[in-house]
Amino acid sequence: IKKDWSETLGSNGTTGLGEFPAIYTSGGTDCNDFAVFNTSLLGTSGQANIIAYKNLYNTCNSSGPPTVYWAYNTSGTVFNSVVLSEDGSQVAFVQSSSGGVASLVLLKWKPSNGTLTAPASPTVVAGGSAYNTCTLPCMTTLTFSGSPNDSYSAPFVDFASSTAYVGDDTGNLHKFTNIFTASAPAEAGSPWPVIVNSKASLGSPVYDTVSTDVFVGDYLLSSSSGCEPSVRGRNSPCGYLYSVSSTSGAVTKSAQLDFNFGIMDGPIVDPSAAKVYAFVGDDGSTSCTSSPCAAIYQFPTGALAVGAKATVGPGYEFMMSGTFDNAYY
Repeated sequence: IKKDWSETLGSNGTTGLGEFPAIYTSGGTDCNDFAVFNTSLLGTSGQANIIAYKNLYNTCNSSGPPTVYWAYNTSGTVFNSVVLSEDGSQVAFVQSSSGGVASLVLLKWKPSNGTLTAPASPTVVAGGSAYNTCTLPCMTTLTFSGSPNDSYSAPFVDFASSTAYVGDDTGNLHKFTNIFTASAPAEAGSPWPVIVNSKASLGSPVYDTVSTDVFVGDYLLSSSSGCEPSVRGRNSPCGYLYSVSSTSGAVTKSAQLDFNFGIMDGPIVDPSAAKVYAFVGDDGSTSCTSSPCAAIYQFPTGALAVGAKATVGPGYEFMMSGTFDNAYY
């Protein structure tokens, strides 16, 4: 195994645990294909908080490293995964203000614009026609209802309905409409945002196109969280998997699956088989060398009360989600 390339995101920059860059590709090895990274650093005049690299392949740039395609300071910190529009011309992501308030950002980028240490600053415009006709680069922001923060929930975009779902640190699930369309993007009103668990923070949600439910887990964010175990019980009162109706906002809750840090990573949903999978680091048992087990739970998408479980060896902390192999696909 050899390293193909490595590029800095800034001092202490990182995409973050369980977070991912997004890549736009023509399907081959086009040198204009690009990968977009969050940096988890506050955007300033000398530090980009979101950056894209092109010339990703060894047939590009005289076999040299990738080059910066564009880099922006959007005046916040982007901790979580970014999402591209289907044509790659727009990016959606959540950013946190210095005061700890999350906003959904929609960004239209411009090629060859900004660098890591001298990022460009997109023009901030209102949504609707102003965003649809703005001069590149430009962006619009939608502050989360209630002004919560979002430490670990990446937005999930359903392209068919142009809808985004994302959780927050206070246990609410938000719904945003008209994402990547010519209409005005906005946060949906009542019953949204839906209170999933007011004592917990939410991980990344996944929308199921068949059941039209959104699946998400809760987790312990910090020692001041309502999920913190009490002096009377060693187990966290969080660690559940939920399904939330995308139409009514009705919430269905599983039995407790994780008894320590909770379900931080997004679940895996297989719409064809109507199954959803949750990954936990502490099943509350002493079955793995007198310690708790890490485990995977499988549920029918329509019945979180009926699950199957497979242990993965000794556990304690959180467990990240896996993926299916080619034989499964």
